[in-house]
Amino acid sequence: MQGFATGRLRMRRLAQADEAFYCRIYTDAGLMRHVAQASTEQTARKDFQNACCEAFQSAQWWYWVMQTRDQEHDVGLLGLVASEGVGGYAGEIGAMLLPAAQGGGLAAEAIAALVDIAFAQTTLQRLHTRHARANVAAEGLMRKLGFTRELADDKVCWQLSRDTWRESGACRPSGFANPHADR
Repeated sequence: MQGFATGRLRMRRLAQADEAFYCRIYTDAGLMRHVAQASTEQTARKDFQNACCEAFQSAQWWYWVMQTRDQEHDVGLLGLVASEGVGGYAGEIGAMLLPAAQGGGLAAEAIAALVDIAFAQTTLQRLHTRHARANVAAEGLMRKLGFTRELADDKVCWQLSRDTWRESGACRPSGFANPHADR
């Protein structure tokens, strides 16, 4: 999967030049509080290199930098990691936005487009995501996008099947741009 765009965002593939931005997100304790423990700078750099290697060497790992449509501001990271499991191929999706970009519907826009693209262009049978129990914003986002909630350990997990997506006509809330445009 290459880059894609929505009404307000452009997703471009993660590149070596994005290391500082990636590390900025993964070392920010405030931003990571709903995801996992913040990384040290050294760990973030190592994880970035692994992400780049996996993303470029595998058809099962995709990472994008989320930019404003004018390409002037990087606002977050978006990812999809596919794996085979019970019931066929599944993918875990995730998005992390800088604090200044949160609360304006950008995550919903990006994830909705990614869901549509993932089900339209891959053989994935379901998508899932997870977040900390205290992340109320993620709860609302996943409900809005039609995911089903499941509790697991200390995280909240969400799932959306290809069949549910197909029956709903698409995940994309009304008013969002065609995610297949500007690929």
